[in-house]
Amino acid sequence: MTTEYATSADGTRIAFERSGAGPVLVLVDGAFCYREFGPARDVATAMRDAFTVVIYDRRGRGESGDTLPYAPEREFEDLRAVIDATGGDAFVMGQSSGAGLAYRAAAAGVPMRRLIGYEAPWVGLRKNRDGSTKNYHADLDRLVDAGKTLIVIEHHQAVMAHADWIIDIGPGAGQEGGEVVFTGTPASLVESASTLTGQHLKEYVGA
Repeated sequence: MTTEYATSADGTRIAFERSGAGPVLVLVDGAFCYREFGPARDVATAMRDAFTVVIYDRRGRGESGDTLPYAPEREFEDLRAVIDATGGDAFVMGQSSGAGLAYRAAAAGVPMRRLIGYEAPWVGLRKNRDGSTKNYHADLDRLVDAGKTLIVIEHHQAVMAHADWIIDIGPGAGQEGGEVVFTGTPASLVESASTLTGQHLKEYVGA
């Protein structure tokens, strides 16, 4: 693949590559991954028949630069720069910390056609290092209030209980799944407790 570069707002060069044909889909990797290490290339291969898939090295990784001091906002700007460099109109899919980064970037105003997150490494309320409270559920609520549709792939009960609508895939986990076994609100899933997810969610909420 040919490496291209986008220039972020602070002048940092962000390395990326693209493959496939169709609407642009930007993949945002987890904290310890970059193009040469991690799942991005395999995901790109699986999706390039339907999308122009863009993968990039987050700053400080691979062939991207690393202008100090670090701040999450610089990574929001990096993502915006990659989107701009590939046409300015992109779907975005993040996984692990890349999902958290993508959520926060969208909440900060980085334009995206649609956003999908997979297993962001946080749930509900967590403390910042200075002891102040950050509320990630509120970040998701702000996106919904702004008219965005969020599809979150998640198995933690706190996130499921907070959702508007659940699509439960089962009947078991991993190779035991693959079928849609329930669609509806969290309340109706808890009331029916008809699936393994419903049973665990019912126990979690104390119903």
